[in-house]
Amino acid sequence: MYLDYYRFDREPFHITPDPKFLYLSPSHKEALASIIYGIENRKGFVCILGEVGLGKTTIVRSYLELADRDEIRPIYVFNSKVTFKELLETIFQEWGLKPEGDSVHSMLQQLYRELINEYNTGRNVVLLIDEAQNVPLDTLENLRMLSNLETTKRKLIQVVVIGQPELRDKLDRPELRQLKQRVVVRTTVFPLTEQESREYIRHRLSHASSRPETIFTRGAESRIVRYAKGIPRTINIIADNALIASYGLQCKPVTKNIVDQVIRDHHGEARTREPFWKPVLAALCLTGALLLPTYTYREALHQRLSAIIPAATQAMPPQGEGTAWQASPPGQASRPAPQAGQEMRTAPARPGGQGDAPQASVPMATTVEAPKPSPQPAPGAGRTEPREPAVAERPAAFSPRAGMPEEPSTREEPAPASPAQGLATQTGLAWANLAWSDAARVTAQPGDYLTKLCIEAYGFCGQRELTAILGANPSIVDPDYIAVGQVLIIPPLGGN
Repeated sequence: MYLDYYRFDREPFHITPDPKFLYLSPSHKEALASIIYGIENRKGFVCILGEVGLGKTTIVRSYLELADRDEIRPIYVFNSKVTFKELLETIFQEWGLKPEGDSVHSMLQQLYRELINEYNTGRNVVLLIDEAQNVPLDTLENLRMLSNLETTKRKLIQVVVIGQPELRDKLDRPELRQLKQRVVVRTTVFPLTEQESREYIRHRLSHASSRPETIFTRGAESRIVRYAKGIPRTINIIADNALIASYGLQCKPVTKNIVDQVIRDHHGEARTREPFWKPVLAALCLTGALLLPTYTYREALHQRLSAIIPAATQAMPPQGEGTAWQASPPGQASRPAPQAGQEMRTAPARPGGQGDAPQASVPMATTVEAPKPSPQPAPGAGRTEPREPAVAERPAAFSPRAGMPEEPSTREEPAPASPAQGLATQTGLAWANLAWSDAARVTAQPGDYLTKLCIEAYGFCGQRELTAILGANPSIVDPDYIAVGQVLIIPPLGGN
């Protein structure tokens, strides 16, 4: 795809184990030398270990290309998950022979004769098993039987097992201790260092281009090296995809940004550059919007009530002091005059004062507005005695005595104000604006709670509606709990 664009002779980062691209780091060089040494000196068993993607198979295939076929007769087994009998059948198949018997014993006897013939002709038989960590334990145990095929001086067959660290774990098992003792040569392939990784990239580019230093920027090369962590296969995958992406963008050389995008794609991440938390936040908001209607108003307004009621309680005077309404002296504002249809508490008039002295009305919040100034009282209005706290009473039926002074109250201890009354005082609202004759009474049924009754009465439950009900029902201590059978007053809503 991109060969002409970069003027490559071949793909430099193909992931197949091509021996032409073999890069010999110190550990790779040692592994190849161990294979050559163990085979040429007929040591019997050679073990090569290394993590995934380090190039172990490339080392084996490089040896097979280097081996002189007049002296070496290799048998390469890449499907290692076989029984010992299937392994013997594979050896005969590679030689073009048909087993004389079906038993393992007869096959071993036939193999021994063939190995003697090869030895007499001066050829060394080599069995190379790749991905040996997948070989069953029984097959590994029987491999040592091949080491018994020998002369008094030489091993007739050399066995090279190449595998991942799991092979070492298998060899350390007690049942394979005899095979482990027969492993004469063992070496491990390690990941490339940072410098070796840079050399690996340039080594492969040099086999495909006459100007390998112009393909990747320094930053792009460094990003590949850091991400791959010394694994040649990972370097090949990222570098090859970066070349494809750069070709698609018609961008030379390959930049760090292109490599970063390739790495994100390799992880399966989206191509967007937005912070990862944005889609997560959007999903959470959408989920919350979908789930919000499923919550009851009791849960939705619980925190709101918790914020409203303590604030109102703090605004109330200390319990026992009471809230006294006093007639203002001339020149100062007075409270609003009472309306018809409301029961009012009054204190005894002072001697010499007017009989219709201002009466304390029950404070009630109807809407969140600043209080309007009241008209000035007539001259000569005297001061009233301290009143009981402004406590909302349950409205009674209309009486001819409404608006007339009541008998002097004999109570001396003021009743504690409710939180809703404190809120009404704080916001400057008055209950006197409600038509109490229109108030409804509701008996709480099982499963009822304040906000549910509020919605049923008004069609909506907000701060204004809750405050109205709480003010009309001072017996409600906990808005979240209403006793079954409790009678609640649902006042009508009126303006100031």
